[in-house]
Amino acid sequence: MRKPLVVGLTVLAVIASWRTIVNWQIAPGGSVAPWLGITVALGLLAAWCAFADEVWHIERNQVVHRVGIAPWVHSRYYRNVDLQIMLRFTTKFGHPYYRLYAIESGRPHFLLERGQHELQQLATFISFHTGWAIQPLVPWPGGVSLP
Repeated sequence: MRKPLVVGLTVLAVIASWRTIVNWQIAPGGSVAPWLGITVALGLLAAWCAFADEVWHIERNQVVHRVGIAPWVHSRYYRNVDLQIMLRFTTKFGHPYYRLYAIESGRPHFLLERGQHELQQLATFISFHTGWAIQPLVPWPGGVSLP
């Protein structure tokens, strides 16, 4: 999935850069800035998709989630938390979906969104390796109650 996305973004960036060059020759001060911005944005997005990594590190009482490209990595550390799967509903059609949260001092921190069965397996795996408790499945606050 990653490689076709990078190829598609790169093709769009090349097309946008061609359009930027054409506009630069025709009207140097006119419509160059928006196309230059689009070219740069597509190029950066293609580079991010090609080279960025997402890494999860799980050990006793700690989970570390790292996202980024080597020098520009954002890390999020979780310690002394509980895990909880929350049921939410889409706003447009009311379809259910499930998210796994790390509950830290009563505040939920989003970890993953998957199907209920897959999240239950992931929560069990994480709980086994970290020792964290798994709270029961609940609907999102303000949502529809479970049957």
